[in-house]
Amino acid sequence: MNITSPIKPPPQLLRADVFHGRKGKIKNAFTYKTDYVLLDVTQESTSWPTAMSHNRFNLWTIRDTDYGQGNTTLQAYAHQLANECAIPVQAHAHIQLLTMPACLGFSFNPISFWLFKNKHGQLIAIVAEVTNVGRDRHSYLCKNAHFSPITSKDTISIDKAMHVSPYQPLHGRYEFQFDVNESTVNIGIFYTNPTEGGMVAKLAGHLAPLSTKEIIISSLRLPFGALRVMFLIYFQALKLKMKGAHFRRRPTPPAQELSK
Repeated sequence: MNITSPIKPPPQLLRADVFHGRKGKIKNAFTYKTDYVLLDVTQESTSWPTAMSHNRFNLWTIRDTDYGQGNTTLQAYAHQLANECAIPVQAHAHIQLLTMPACLGFSFNPISFWLFKNKHGQLIAIVAEVTNVGRDRHSYLCKNAHFSPITSKDTISIDKAMHVSPYQPLHGRYEFQFDVNESTVNIGIFYTNPTEGGMVAKLAGHLAPLSTKEIIISSLRLPFGALRVMFLIYFQALKLKMKGAHFRRRPTPPAQELSK
């Protein structure tokens, strides 16, 4: 597949609010702030801020090993996803990655999004890449029929395939909603299952140019980056344990890397 991009958009910063709400008999809800980066991965990067590096230690780092099976470049993996999912990516289209960077060498991405757009800039597919605290990883292809453009009015459903929270059953169904444009990101994930109340998760924020100054500000405003997010996940798990939620051991992850 030949994907070219004559004008590569610069990296952007997403100052996001993340909401999680557990439904059912034992309820729990929380909101925290985190910063994501939105990168065009159609071509190899040549214009990142000084404080962010590719595969090198820095204040923020994007590492190829943190995505997919970790055995190829971001660009190659984006092309691999496009081929495997039969996404009709055209010449002069863009593939973007929305993700949390590693901070001072520590990385953890509960969820990253690979955004596939057509040559008109319309979103036609999203691959949601989920990683649990055990570092198991599974991806979900989100699309409309015939890869028609995805709008904020669309709801995309897919069966859950990988264990994420020890306080939720393995089985169930996700419903995704995406409202992504040049200035804002608003993503909703609604999880339902036949035995418990399920869960709602939302990621929302405004996009702004990414610079070394903004990376330093973010590191002071939200210290330790992904390590802080990991701590918050364990803290909420402890709260659920104290509330009496049923704990489930981590099962064997699915052999299949992608649900589509």
